[in-house]
Amino acid sequence: MDNPLVSVVMPVFNAETFISQAIESILNQSYQNWELIIVNDGSTDNSMEIVRSYPSNKIRVVNFNENRGIVEARNAALDAAQGEFIAVMDADDIALPHRLKTQVAYFLKHPECILQGSDSQLIDTAGRIVGKVCRTVDNNKISELLLFCNYFTNSSVMMRKTSVRYHKKYRLSQDYHYATEMDKLGLLANLNEVLVQYRVYENSSSESNKPLQTQLVKDILHKQLQRLHLEPSSEELELHSRLVSGPYASSEPEIHKIAQWLHKVVEAANSVENTFRPEVVRYFARLFLLRHLYHAKLGWRGLKYYLKSGFYSFNLQFWKQEVKLLYATLTKPIG
Repeated sequence: MDNPLVSVVMPVFNAETFISQAIESILNQSYQNWELIIVNDGSTDNSMEIVRSYPSNKIRVVNFNENRGIVEARNAALDAAQGEFIAVMDADDIALPHRLKTQVAYFLKHPECILQGSDSQLIDTAGRIVGKVCRTVDNNKISELLLFCNYFTNSSVMMRKTSVRYHKKYRLSQDYHYATEMDKLGLLANLNEVLVQYRVYENSSSESNKPLQTQLVKDILHKQLQRLHLEPSSEELELHSRLVSGPYASSEPEIHKIAQWLHKVVEAANSVENTFRPEVVRYFARLFLLRHLYHAKLGWRGLKYYLKSGFYSFNLQFWKQEVKLLYATLTKPIG
């Protein structure tokens, strides 16, 4: 197709079970100025036979003779893309019919935005909706949130075409690393609308890869903290990696270590100009301290600790988390 505005990029490796649903979800988009670039990463099943059953001239295939891995496949798709906007699509997920139209409209209205994602529905292998991921953090806080975690569902991402490429070192967390690199070039956003269905299922490789993925996320967090001129110890990096989703603190000494580390991060943000806004870093530090205090269930000691932690001040933005902490305090058995 000549001059598509959007290039949809889809790496494929042995995806015969779901690839037809993924392809058809792109063919059925309400916005039609797109090309679909499929990178066959050495598939040995019927994936390519299924791809060839769709005779659309808007579908282009890049073939690898052997399996080179997700990073090389994604980068090959980026290199082949003709569009100004690049929409990421995994071969087992589904784009809702208005996805491309909605995201193109956002880019055209917000030229300062360089990468965007959206809310998503979680579906199982049978296509049943089993959950929802809502990206509720304000877009103007995403840059600072990336200091603590990834905040994008990969198959919901659309970005402007740049020279940024995925890094082979971070193959199990390449989407997070890519977002941190794009963050250096422009503003990031999440649209508060479900645009994709993201398939969740267990496979044998996901469990075996978990320790390596955890380490790679720590490596990315380390690089992010270095942008604050921080060099965390191994213990501090371990604490930092636990802030968002645990394992949560279970004792007052653990809470104290977390609070000390969070103060250190906020102080670093205060001392580095034009990188991250200290008030937003402090916002997330307070949020994550509240989360750990809630899970620690320390009773009145937890509430007292929070009030004296240096993070408390009257702010209606935190009322839900503070009510949860108060509830945990009041329902904690005495003794």
